[in-house]
Amino acid sequence: MVTVTGIAPGASGATGGGPLAGAADRTHNGLLHVAAVFSDHMVLQRETPIAVFGTAPAGERVVIDLTDAQGVTVAQTMATAQTGGEHETEAPWLAILPSLPASGPYTMRVSHETDRLDFTDVMIGEVWLAGGQSNMELELHTSEHGAEAITAASDPLLRFYNTPKAGRIDEAAESASGWKPAVTPQVAGMSAVAYHFGARLRAQFGADVAVGIIDCYIGGTSITSWMSRATLVGSDAGRPYVERYEAAIAGKTEEQMRAEAHHWQTVFDQWNNDVAAKTRGTGPSSARRSSMRARRSTTCCSCARWTAASSTTSTRSTRRPSARASRTWRCAVYGRADIEAESPRVTSVAPAEGGALDVTFTNARGLHWRGTTPDTMRTAAHESGARAAGESGFEIAGADGAYVDAGARILPGAGERVTVRVEASQIDSPTAARYAWKSWGPAPLFNGANLPALPYAG
Repeated sequence: MVTVTGIAPGASGATGGGPLAGAADRTHNGLLHVAAVFSDHMVLQRETPIAVFGTAPAGERVVIDLTDAQGVTVAQTMATAQTGGEHETEAPWLAILPSLPASGPYTMRVSHETDRLDFTDVMIGEVWLAGGQSNMELELHTSEHGAEAITAASDPLLRFYNTPKAGRIDEAAESASGWKPAVTPQVAGMSAVAYHFGARLRAQFGADVAVGIIDCYIGGTSITSWMSRATLVGSDAGRPYVERYEAAIAGKTEEQMRAEAHHWQTVFDQWNNDVAAKTRGTGPSSARRSSMRARRSTTCCSCARWTAASSTTSTRSTRRPSARASRTWRCAVYGRADIEAESPRVTSVAPAEGGALDVTFTNARGLHWRGTTPDTMRTAAHESGARAAGESGFEIAGADGAYVDAGARILPGAGERVTVRVEASQIDSPTAARYAWKSWGPAPLFNGANLPALPYAG
């Protein structure tokens, strides 16, 4: 029986808990410190310069050595801790190891004077970041067939690092974290999508190339947290998020912002402690419970906004998102032109006879209907022809801009571009169409590679 105590070491820090009991401080030795992402069993990106970083006393030198099993130095570099940290003993340093091919295992030694940190079983391979919300956060042990996957997991060259979850910097939680091989039982706490994605990459690269996945996700967070500033300011919907953030921090020192973060964490921790006490039957007085209700009201409103901005993944569909991700990146990043990785997308909408609209898709060879909503797609058969209003995923609107559900028919065609004729009896002269534009609703169009058609409005 597999017991999973948390999504990641330190995850309880977000709810007032602490790191794993008795965890050694693996990121510090004396005045030397490295970032938490460096640990035993880590995977470093091949064929590109490798950044290693941390803090040390200002002006002093840090040396990094990479040695093989015989103690032979494979690569060495050094860096000087720069001024500008909060304290003279916490100045940042950044060292760059040279580009290396897939190889290992190595030992990485980071040293400053007599202080040193040694990390063993270090591999050079492929490293990916699995970031986002609850759809990426869904763990292997809670996914469909997860128990079987955990039992079968035996690939020590597929490795993962779970980023600790905390509302503020928590060095104790970071110290308790670390890279782990994706083997039973510890793989249970890995992102299910990331696990299946990594397993596919391992199969592609062969027996000698390690794959590392950095899991970094928090369910319920706003999707804007995972988007670049350039992307946000470049859209009307995203720009207000940046403007509100900049207004909130304007003129504040780092110390002020840390104090505000500490206050938020204190309130959040107290709320969770109160809930825990209530659950144990030793809750506060009625007056105290009425404080609690007010706090809960505020907290729930915030959570509702976060959830509305997030996407979700069924426990049954983790293999499908990972398969699509694998297809996309094997084609775009690794140059596999033989792999079809593009979903059908709308290229044009034009008036058609009888008050209909012709919606043309590209990347649509083999376009067909499959299921209706996501929960019906897994066992649904490939269908061609027509779909009724409410089951096609299409809506159309007239001059008033009011959308109604529309029926749709896939027109004959065998090329990359396929047209779907869309119509609704309520609208004689439609001017706009949209597809899969509901939070939960029909989205049944797939191409011959079983890649889903992208949502569209226009």
